Amino acid sequence: MEEAEYCDRIAIMDHGRIAVVDSPRTPASLPRLFAELGVPIRSVQLTRPSLEDVFLAHTGTTIRGDALVRADGMAMTRPARDTTGALFPIAGLPAALQAPAPANPLTHAVDLLRQAILGHLGATGRPVTWGGVPVPAWAESGLLAAMGLIFLALAAAQFRRAD
Repeated sequence: MEEAEYCDRIAIMDHGRIAVVDSPRTPASLPRLFAELGVPIRSVQLTRPSLEDVFLAHTGTTIRGDALVRADGMAMTRPARDTTGALFPIAGLPAALQAPAPANPLTHAVDLLRQAILGHLGATGRPVTWGGVPVPAWAESGLLAAMGLIFLALAAAQFRRAD
């Protein structure tokens, strides 16, 4: 971990507990160890331990799946995020990602925000279209309200089942 080189102290956490707090350092005892061997040494190659190596040494376990689950979750939400037009213009996306963009509610939220913030400057970019027809702000607002109510009803039903 390159960032560790610039830190005075590093903490390794496991299940919300601090397993160890230490400072990153280079082993200073190596020259003495080599001298005590009494054998000529032609070369030495040192590699820094990986984050996984350090975690294993201090906790006795590998980095668990919960970190991997978060990464998988981000990978699963990436297409939805990337088709909103927030990071890249929809027109600049590959055709396979342009097609589902109008069906993504976040696309309409981003479009409404862009209109609200940049509309007076005339810098809103291309509007979201359905079949080539620009979607009016009232339709986008209605779609977002409807989707919000649908998701709220689904969440309420899910919580009722959990009791």
